Amino acid sequence: MRLDVPVTMGGRDTGPAPTEMVLADCVGGTLVDGAALEGIDIGGLEVTVDGELDLRGAFGVDGARPGLSGVTVTLAVRADVDDATLDELGRQSLRLSPTARSLTDPVPVTVAVQLAAVPAGSGPGSAS
Repeated sequence: MRLDVPVTMGGRDTGPAPTEMVLADCVGGTLVDGAALEGIDIGGLEVTVDGELDLRGAFGVDGARPGLSGVTVTLAVRADVDDATLDELGRQSLRLSPTARSLTDPVPVTVAVQLAAVPAGSGPGSAS
């Protein structure tokens, strides 16, 4: 599978972005796991992720929020189930997906920046 990012982010938009792939995999996998626990056979699953993103936020433009402002995950499921069961599987996949929960619930993030050690003989002024 080819992962890429949109043209507006310097990519070619030839495949899903890594963040889309992680979310699709986690939510889709959680749905399949939940169905298996209920004895439901999933004959096929297609996951589509659409996100709303204002790229100006990534560049510090005033008033533009960095990051996603909304995400829609669409799960096209092939299974012999009624609508109520399918709806419950969808709600459960959102509730139990670690990736989705990390997006929907506040998660503390710490960033540590440090200088990397320079191997001997590879610093400024050394012969290569």
